Amino acid sequence: MQLKNATLKPRSWTPPDNRSGRSELTLADIVVPENSLRSVVEEGDFLSSVKEGYAKHAAWRGILENPEQFPKFKVADGLVSKLNDLGEPRLVLPDVIHKGERATGIAIQNAHEILGHLGFHKTLDYLRRYYWWSTMVRNVEKYVSSCETCQTTKRSTQRRAGLLHQLPIPEAPWSSISMDFVGPFPASLDYNCLWVVMCCLTSQVHLIPVKTTINVLELAYEFLKGVVRLHGLPRSIVFLLLSCTTLCDTNKCHTQCYKKVSPIVTHYALCYD
Repeated sequence: MQLKNATLKPRSWTPPDNRSGRSELTLADIVVPENSLRSVVEEGDFLSSVKEGYAKHAAWRGILENPEQFPKFKVADGLVSKLNDLGEPRLVLPDVIHKGERATGIAIQNAHEILGHLGFHKTLDYLRRYYWWSTMVRNVEKYVSSCETCQTTKRSTQRRAGLLHQLPIPEAPWSSISMDFVGPFPASLDYNCLWVVMCCLTSQVHLIPVKTTINVLELAYEFLKGVVRLHGLPRSIVFLLLSCTTLCDTNKCHTQCYKKVSPIVTHYALCYD
């Protein structure tokens, strides 16, 4: 079988100029034909629905009636466009329903599908070439994060989590302790939070009442008075709230400690409710 000589004619791009921003080609420039999004989205009476949306909002009516008072917007053929930083017009999509769907949702869906379900930033960058509305960033992020196709076909690029490691068994009581804050609670004697300090060997617990506004010096004093004075200085501390520990603090350890402490805290809360 012989292959005939063929000459590929890629789409011609204008060379990058000296304007600010990225000048290199993006994936959307290569795989997406020019103006494909607008040709797909603006089928039928889509623009008629957009114009009806302008009439329902006082802000867009004001721009249509007095365009000279809004230098960042441009009006042409009854359509409002917003000028970007480079002075290029982008069609404004109002909050209007077109064939049972929001106009903004139709634009996001078509842009996301044309790009082959790329991520949030690429979809937003491609969409900004043609359209604009005030909540564009939030709407695109919400749509991409809830896209069923992306959730079922894309694999995670993060490094796989390692095996869980159990904390070593302490050699003596109170030589290794864990601590966490529980609260805030309704104020009682000016205290609204509990500092839970637990021995990792015996599961003995000290509940130290504190305030949510306590500073480091006051916290150190409470630790000396409530723990060090009774049991001495521990060799290691597992701080579950900030994950700051000299050992290996894992979610499994956090869950086990919480299961031990939670019934005790609940019992105290019920007794003094």
